[in-house]
Amino acid sequence: MPVGMNRQRTITALREVSGGLGDLGAFLPLTLALAAAGAISFPAAVAFAGVAHLITAVRYPLPMAVQPMKAIAAAGIATPAAAAAVPLAGIVMGVLVTLLALGGALSRLQQWIPMVVVRGMQLGVGAMLALRGSEWVLQNAASDGPVWLAVAAIIVGVGLFTRLPAALLVCVLGGVMAVFAMGSVTAPAAVATVDLSTWAEAAPLVAAQLPMTLLNSVVAVVVLARDLFPDAGRRVTGRGIGLIMGPLNLIGPWFGAMPICHGSGGLAAQYRFGARTRWSIVALGVAKMGAVILFGGALATWAAAFPLSLLGLLLIVAGAELGRHGLRVRPEEGVIVGGIALGVVLGHALVAVTIAMMVWYGWRRWRTA
Repeated sequence: MPVGMNRQRTITALREVSGGLGDLGAFLPLTLALAAAGAISFPAAVAFAGVAHLITAVRYPLPMAVQPMKAIAAAGIATPAAAAAVPLAGIVMGVLVTLLALGGALSRLQQWIPMVVVRGMQLGVGAMLALRGSEWVLQNAASDGPVWLAVAAIIVGVGLFTRLPAALLVCVLGGVMAVFAMGSVTAPAAVATVDLSTWAEAAPLVAAQLPMTLLNSVVAVVVLARDLFPDAGRRVTGRGIGLIMGPLNLIGPWFGAMPICHGSGGLAAQYRFGARTRWSIVALGVAKMGAVILFGGALATWAAAFPLSLLGLLLIVAGAELGRHGLRVRPEEGVIVGGIALGVVLGHALVAVTIAMMVWYGWRRWRTA
């Protein structure tokens, strides 16, 4: 086989692996924070996410992300009462998503939700990710080391314009730094149980998560998959997403795993850093499961020592990539898209989307009349 062809295959494989790691900026901090709050077991969450990656890769030929359910995660991190309700909230979400998928509602969402609302959600989630990443960079740059942050920033910058596997190199750099910092951190406890008596605390978590899941993890993912992969993306449907996401959340929390979903931000991040096929997700799934088997509890300590400023860089790029797709609108739609994005950033996505839908359909009716 020609040397040039071998070199090309090696570069392609490295970019696939790099792309799979592109979403660690969202996955790792939220998973660690939930484990530290006692809501989940970190090893169980990582291993089960690996299983979910493999199942997703069997279903789809493109790099679909597996992420924590962000509204549930945010609440679980905030208060002990909400943390205790996270497993039950995940199970309830699994029931609801499965029923909506079987009833056909998830597929019909594509017809009910105007594209301008989807673009607003993409812009808002992208902005939220970029802002959170910027916050981590600013807060941790000094403690993590400005020199290493500058090296990571150069790697990311070069990777945006070349075939350099930037996310892979940044993760290797951060991983080595974490090894030397493990002695100064404490791993989160690996305990979590489903408490059926927490239904009162779980209800508001589900109410906050459901609109985010339907819009960002179903409708926006379907649209983004078809934007990025015009051929393979046609296989991505609301019903198909629901029939994977729903059953996984029915099972995972009983073993200490976190509530998970397919996020449009994760798909954008993995694509931005080089993922183009299912093999990036296969590699990531095998790596997560293998890491838990090989390192066990030490994995949580290593992850807790991983420099947040480097993860913040990955998150900024992921947010920018997703936000770029949210800007694909006509000028007259800019106010609606901007309003939804602002609502998402401020934590009022449901209110913003409801108002935007009323304005959009009212405007269309006025124009038709």
